[in-house]
Amino acid sequence: MNPTSPVIPGLQGIEGRAAEHQPEYITLPVLITVHGHVISRWTFSPEERLRIAEGADEILRDFTGAKHYFRDCPYATNIRAGGGS
Repeated sequence: MNPTSPVIPGLQGIEGRAAEHQPEYITLPVLITVHGHVISRWTFSPEERLRIAEGADEILRDFTGAKHYFRDCPYATNIRAGGGS
C-alpha cells in the first residue's frame, strides 16, 4: 500500500505534503478541507488487491502527532463529494 498523488485528480494544485520534513515518516500527499478532514489516496499492489478481493481487511491509522504532521499543508476550501467545487 503506497500513498498516491494526485489525491483527487484536478485538485493537485492545492495538495499538501504531510510529514515532508519529518524523515521518520513517509511523505504523504493530502488535501485538508476547511472542516479539518484529511484526505489521502492509496494504491495497492496486485498481491494486496488479491487479498482484499478474497476478503482481507486493510486497517489504516493516521496519527497527527499533536498536529505537527500537517503543519505545511494548504487548505482545500471548496471540496464537494464527486470532486467538483
